[in-house]
Amino acid sequence: MYKLKFRLLLLVLVLNLSVSAQTIISGIISNEQSKSPISNVHVRTNDGHNSISNMDGFYELEIPNGHYKVSFQHLSFEIKTIEIHVKNSENQIVNIELSSKNEQLETIVLSAGKFEQKIEELSVSLDIINGQDIEYQHNYNIEKKISQAPGIHIIDGQLNIRGGSGWSYGAGSRVLVLLDGLSVTNATTGAVQWELIPAENIENIEIIKGASSVLFGSSALNGVINITSKKPTTTPLTNISAYYGIFDNANRESLNWWNDADINLEEKGFNFNHSRKLKSLSLSFGVQAHKSDGYNGLIDSTFNDNDTVTDILHVGNQRTRLYLNSSYSSRKIKGLDFGINSTYLRFDEADGFIYLSDSLGYTPFSESSFSVFKSAQLSLSPHLSYLNTNNN
Repeated sequence: MYKLKFRLLLLVLVLNLSVSAQTIISGIISNEQSKSPISNVHVRTNDGHNSISNMDGFYELEIPNGHYKVSFQHLSFEIKTIEIHVKNSENQIVNIELSSKNEQLETIVLSAGKFEQKIEELSVSLDIINGQDIEYQHNYNIEKKISQAPGIHIIDGQLNIRGGSGWSYGAGSRVLVLLDGLSVTNATTGAVQWELIPAENIENIEIIKGASSVLFGSSALNGVINITSKKPTTTPLTNISAYYGIFDNANRESLNWWNDADINLEEKGFNFNHSRKLKSLSLSFGVQAHKSDGYNGLIDSTFNDNDTVTDILHVGNQRTRLYLNSSYSSRKIKGLDFGINSTYLRFDEADGFIYLSDSLGYTPFSESSFSVFKSAQLSLSPHLSYLNTNNN
């Protein structure tokens, strides 16, 4: 019995000694310029003890005897690290002043002069669409995304800027569309091949509003759209995403032809891309699968001896796209880069030439006016560039 009491007494003494050995470091954290207190500053020692300052900038850190490096971190201020030596369990007051962190965010563009420039130094009207906007909206249709920019109109896939002329028969497009500096217009028709552009691998879209024929030739009479792909880094990067949506009913009930068939009009897709840099070789590749029922269509209930099944015809589209971009930086000739970009597209698109009436504008006239276009395209774009010591 006496042994048990002795052990309990010894345990209490040890606990009291350990508690008394703790030292409290406290103080006020303030702005070096305005002297105002800073809240939500993360105070952390090199062995893991941490605290956060309150609304008055006050912090309190309880640590045992020893030598510590204490860091003070806040998103808007420079990180500050000090050394503290704690002995004899003496409490200390340490006031800290943090200096503001100033970061100037600059947007660099290439299109206006064919070399890197700050956007605020340009004299031309230029808009920029960030590639992340496309990812966040799950809008992997470049044509729709560009048409959302001010002053841009796309009619039947043909561009015009601020009311200027778009595609002209025999002359091609009056708006030049570039992907990494290479034209993506069809060599035969002059039309832009929107589906060939890997929307899931875009860094920036630069839109010049106005004639740029001096730099880019006659195809840029109405402007230029320069699309820049993401550049691989030494850290491998893989992105996988999927999306799914359902078309809602139109306000006018007569347009909702699909309700009689008790079906949902869906849009869905899948994206995969991977990029990496292996010494002098940069590679990026990916695949996209997309299917949309569209909101146009009809229920074909015309029966004959060969057709006894009700058909639901969607004016939609389906595509599968694969791309592989490569670039090699020469080790022997400094500034020499070359490679090849390739894209394969399988695209099926339905269309209805004649519709029933103005009140039934989502329903084609009949199965005979309903057609499906199927195409397969392969694009190979070799590239070579050389920059001397003056970046020319």
